[in-house]
Amino acid sequence: MAMYAQNQPTGFTNSIERVAIAGAGGTVGSHIANALLQTGKHTITALTRQGSTNNLPGGIIVAPIDYNEELTLIAALKNQQFLIITMAPNAPKDTHSKLVRAATKAGVPYIMPNSYAGDIEQAKLGEDTLLGPIAKANRDEIERLGMKWITVCCGFWFDYSLAGGESRFGFDFDKKTLTLYDDGDVKNSTSTLAQVGRAVAKVLSLKELPDDENDESLTISSFFNRAVYLNSFIVSQRDLFESVKRVTGTSETDWTVTRESSKKRYEEGMAQVKRGDMSGFSKLLYARAFFPEDPSDLSARAQNVLLGLPKEDLDEATKDGIALVEVLKGRNLKTRFTMSTNIKMNGVAIIGAGLGLGILSRVKDKSYTCEYTATKDADDKTVRKTRIASEAYPCYRLYRLVQLKEMKAALTERKGPIFYGLKFEKIISDTTEGVVFQVGDRTESAAIVIGSDGVHSTLRRHITDLVPIYTNLFWLYHLGEPSSLFMVPKVADGSDLMAGTQFTYPEADRKGWETLASDPASLAALLRKDYDQCHDAAKHAIDELCKRPESILCWPFYAMPKLPRWSSSSGNVIMIGDAAHAMPASSGQGVNQALEDTFSLARVLSGEWNDKAWPSVLSTWQSWRQDKIDRIHELM
Repeated sequence: MAMYAQNQPTGFTNSIERVAIAGAGGTVGSHIANALLQTGKHTITALTRQGSTNNLPGGIIVAPIDYNEELTLIAALKNQQFLIITMAPNAPKDTHSKLVRAATKAGVPYIMPNSYAGDIEQAKLGEDTLLGPIAKANRDEIERLGMKWITVCCGFWFDYSLAGGESRFGFDFDKKTLTLYDDGDVKNSTSTLAQVGRAVAKVLSLKELPDDENDESLTISSFFNRAVYLNSFIVSQRDLFESVKRVTGTSETDWTVTRESSKKRYEEGMAQVKRGDMSGFSKLLYARAFFPEDPSDLSARAQNVLLGLPKEDLDEATKDGIALVEVLKGRNLKTRFTMSTNIKMNGVAIIGAGLGLGILSRVKDKSYTCEYTATKDADDKTVRKTRIASEAYPCYRLYRLVQLKEMKAALTERKGPIFYGLKFEKIISDTTEGVVFQVGDRTESAAIVIGSDGVHSTLRRHITDLVPIYTNLFWLYHLGEPSSLFMVPKVADGSDLMAGTQFTYPEADRKGWETLASDPASLAALLRKDYDQCHDAAKHAIDELCKRPESILCWPFYAMPKLPRWSSSSGNVIMIGDAAHAMPASSGQGVNQALEDTFSLARVLSGEWNDKAWPSVLSTWQSWRQDKIDRIHELM
């Protein structure tokens, strides 16, 4: 029987305003939460396990729960209008049912079950991938308990699948290999994580019910006990390969491409799962979706136009997918990312200013904040405290990818075009008329090229023959839960730490460093160097780190000798950051000096200078900046 808003009790508001999310900090849950927040129409409550270290978007209400205590679930779901369930594949099997049963007792009328995948009408595909029967049982339970469901059919998550390794879309970006299913020509429906989030937000921002029998507008009730269908792209592996080559500036000769039968891979993956080896699951799942006679293609049902979803750019999505590679690597080490930044007082002042695009306000809640470093003895007594910041300008420690993500978002809001993932090759010509340069196999031009491409800069070769000098200082470190030698928190609550040690070590060439970095046993042996001279607390930390040698990382420190010029003779090719003045280990001054370079150069560029005066202006700017770098060296 049709339901209309006009027939509802007094006080009924024809909209979904209160939404609870289980898994709001997860892979797809975080995108859904962010998209809902951006509408400004919803109050979001995150059901969060006590002790969880997930980072949640600002503006979300946190409701601590214990899945073994139903009363905590009911309390968290009380007065909620809609429950969204997103869970990892390895979550306990009864978790979904616990949430559904608690939701009915709390009076939640609608649920989005944990099924963000292919077409629920493709029953054979669902059975073959083992997901279909589970998803149907979840939907049936919701109906049986008197609630309504809306599920999401989006195909594979594009960015996650591209970044997730050889067993998914076939790419291994570290090894530059691609495994094609059959000939690689079968097309699949895929959706970016952002598009999934947008689709859910679009649906939940509709009216809940039609006003009356004459109201034919799209409402949330249009989707009750049905699926929302969407996609971003209909692509084959070969389509993906072409996009990857464009984005990375590589050619087919840079990659090793092999072919395997999709059916053979499916059977191998299924055999692994039956043996209890769940690493075979993604192998069977993706191989089955690429069967030529029955691929996962829901394009005919996609409701993108109905929902007003934007058309996405394949190469931009590919860039996001490649950027996600490092995040997923970090997850395999039981931590979120592998590199971080240490923003000190000078950097804080810059990113908090107008030229900082408002980044400080975006990253504050995602950073660990401190004013001192402390040195402890074996009895955990503080033997020295060193001030590194002030109350007005504290030090913010955060993962680099978090900062990059927020910078990208800020630029996108300001309509600033972003191109990344392309390999800078060389400067072709450099005159007062402008610069022509090569990225990948493309030739581009610009009035000015500013390079901040690190200590081993490619752009620097155009300006000077000087190269970085090895400092003989080597850093071994680990990212994970608290336990360590020196420990530096990486997230706001201090639950992710960097633990490490520094010592002298002979120089190697690039291949030698890469070989060492990929050899966990050798890194563990280096970490145990001088083990007998350590006190018990340090020995315990080393023992714990060496239990997982694959989580040990390394970093050789290089520094740049003082350069006569940071710019070319025309003044139209300029270096900043480590490319110009990389310094030894300095507790984060490398990134902060790069910020100072950027801020001050932007101020200089805002002036009006003729071609004749411009090189002199740059020389004055460099002199001022070099003086600051020299003073930092004196303090080290």
